[in-house]
Amino acid sequence: MRRVFIVLLLLALVVSGIALVPPSVTAQDGTDPMQHTVQPGESLFSIAQQYSVTVDALAAANGLTVDSTLFAGQVLVIPGTGNEPAEQDPTMTPAPGETIHVVQAGENLFRIANRYGTTVQAIMNLNGITDPNRIFVGQQLRIPGTQAPPDATESPVPAEEIETATDTPSGDGDEDQPDETETPTETPFVPGDPDEAENEAASVPFDFGVVVQLQNQENQPVVERIEELEVSWAKQRVDWALHEPSRGNYTFENLDVIIDDLDSAGVNIMLTVTSAPTWARASSEESGPPTDYQDYAIFVGRLAQRYQGRVDAYEIWHEPNLRQNWNGKPINGAEYVELLRVA
Repeated sequence: MRRVFIVLLLLALVVSGIALVPPSVTAQDGTDPMQHTVQPGESLFSIAQQYSVTVDALAAANGLTVDSTLFAGQVLVIPGTGNEPAEQDPTMTPAPGETIHVVQAGENLFRIANRYGTTVQAIMNLNGITDPNRIFVGQQLRIPGTQAPPDATESPVPAEEIETATDTPSGDGDEDQPDETETPTETPFVPGDPDEAENEAASVPFDFGVVVQLQNQENQPVVERIEELEVSWAKQRVDWALHEPSRGNYTFENLDVIIDDLDSAGVNIMLTVTSAPTWARASSEESGPPTDYQDYAIFVGRLAQRYQGRVDAYEIWHEPNLRQNWNGKPINGAEYVELLRVA
């Protein structure tokens, strides 16, 4: 049975505490930023918590996005602990027709370009940016040939000044006026009507769910929140690299606990299976698919066999239309369809 899973809510649990500097931290001299070597099971979220920085700042300092997958042994720069990447001159003066935009938390070049009615490439060219994913909070950007966006606090046009087209009845009687109490009716759509396309989507079930990240978390408080929300689905990301660190060496113990806890909440479980281990691909940069798609198919088969009757759906890869999630392969539909087919 086909299922459509639409994420309408985002559930996140922040486990607070005092973060001690772990052995994986490399302390530099007084000018260079601190570095952190990623340990198995760590994420941008958990590392950001250790150093009391935001996920956005940590991702930006390393040329990543907030949903990038990390790998054990990867070295990250911790922002705010030394020299930061150079930003634009704070005294920057716009040229005629230009606007200066100060980057805010959560912004990216696409959102900024859309706000000012320009293009990402135009902003990159004007500011000498080579990596569109690497901008920083507080950075000043020249926006080409635009005007500042309208003030969001601008007073709306008074309702009485807005003209509304109405039908004026002819004559004194109101026999032509519709009964205000009458409920308008529509002709129901009949599947197979020769004058209409068949509405195949009518048979696709719709339901609510949440995305959870239970790796290295205290699961029970999250499960309790899921139960309170009374949603029907929970989606958990499965990083293949964490669960098959070497070919045929499977480590499912942590995932077993996650499945048990989600199952106890009585929700349908979806697993997003992504992130090939380094032994399965030529590149160790970012997150990409394996060189041989059959390696992925074997791993997905192991999951399906292990969690048969408990996991209700599988999402094949995470956002394969993004370069950082598909590094090492050309981004095109045929490549993804082949991965989907074998899985």
